[in-house]
Amino acid sequence: MSMSEPPSPIHDWSNPKAASRAKTRKSWSEWIRWLPPRLKSYTKTDQVEVEEAKREVKGFSAATSSSRANLEVVIERVNRLVQEAEEDEAVPPTDYAVTETRQLLRAAFPFVHSTFPRASAASDGRGWVHLYWQMDDRMVQLTVPSDSSRRAFIYHSDGDNYDVEKPATPRRLAKWLDWFADA
Repeated sequence: MSMSEPPSPIHDWSNPKAASRAKTRKSWSEWIRWLPPRLKSYTKTDQVEVEEAKREVKGFSAATSSSRANLEVVIERVNRLVQEAEEDEAVPPTDYAVTETRQLLRAAFPFVHSTFPRASAASDGRGWVHLYWQMDDRMVQLTVPSDSSRRAFIYHSDGDNYDVEKPATPRRLAKWLDWFADA
């Protein structure tokens, strides 16, 4: 068997009982030895697609317990915005903004490769929620409006380079949080 061709499956079509468990195991072990060198030859696009597929599998996450804890800290900061606004007699973020923010964060979490970063939370007096991740010259801001008539967006900057992405989606948020964490 050459290393450039996959091993052929073991089949004896003339006698189906001839393919014993040992032969089947041998076939699988040949496949296993053949695959690793092939995996290294994947293109970058193939590797990205494989990683995206892994993240889509329910329960898959490269996240550590500190990532989960950081996510919960950010969600708690969003929840506290309502309490703080009531104490200060200010306009609190709307239920829509708080719920949508929490949903975006939780949906983005499995797609974040790095440790989920902590964020500062703020409300603007119009019922909107703003989350800020800032370190040195890098910043990611998630802005969620007070109602569904407007779309949430992600602002990101690195020094003089900046852009806005609309609408904010879990995958886009995860992409920019990974970018932020890789600073």
